[in-house]
Amino acid sequence: MNKSPLWILSTVPGAARQRFVLVRILAGSFMLAGCGRTPEIAGIHVNPNPVSPGGKAVVALSLHYPRDGISYQWWTSTGTCDPPTTQEPRTTYVAPPQSTPVRLKVSMLYKNRILSERETLFQVADVEVSAPPPPDTGTFAIRLTTIPVYDPRGGGDRTNRIAGKVDGITETNATNYWIIIYTKTIDWWVQPRADLPLTTLSASGELDEMIYKGSEYALLLVTKAFKPADAPSPTPVLPSVDGRKVLKEVRVRGVAPQ
Repeated sequence: MNKSPLWILSTVPGAARQRFVLVRILAGSFMLAGCGRTPEIAGIHVNPNPVSPGGKAVVALSLHYPRDGISYQWWTSTGTCDPPTTQEPRTTYVAPPQSTPVRLKVSMLYKNRILSERETLFQVADVEVSAPPPPDTGTFAIRLTTIPVYDPRGGGDRTNRIAGKVDGITETNATNYWIIIYTKTIDWWVQPRADLPLTTLSASGELDEMIYKGSEYALLLVTKAFKPADAPSPTPVLPSVDGRKVLKEVRVRGVAPQ
């Protein structure tokens, strides 16, 4: 007859029993972390952005090491999130009737314990009014701090982390710009998903996403004049830097697997 862990535990005396209890606790933590990796929020995507006054937007998360049993709590400085608590990494933002900047925060919870939190900034504004003036493109620079591995096959479950920072982005101008991420296999593919091509920057210009692997990776800094339809996927050629919609581009080869 198979013996349950509780029965086996009750038969282990003294110090050995304490060691067994410690192993069981560590094993539980190991399962939560997903082989030692704690689930966390990688990015927040608001679509459309800006949101029309009185309109709605889909807010979706990209995640590092997702697992079952996680819930999400949503908070916003103005307007509402409907629903404010979800079991899936998405909700609907309902905008107020007037134009305003918005700060949105989401918490990832497991058994009422916060695993990860993240904030983003975006705008409620009429699209025609909200377009920023032509920027000085020389003030921006894209720096990658984490580069995914080289994997020319890509696809499937082959995902990896990409992270970086755009110098020149501040809290006052962060809502005027997006990052477009592409992965190359044979063609270029928008990341993390073709239906969510616009990656939001933090107030300090940082980005952190889980994307599919490839042989090369490209990041484009774009303005609010850039629309999702301007990011084809797949495509043999990336959108061109034109100083109006696309301001900066950086391409890197994937790093050698460890």
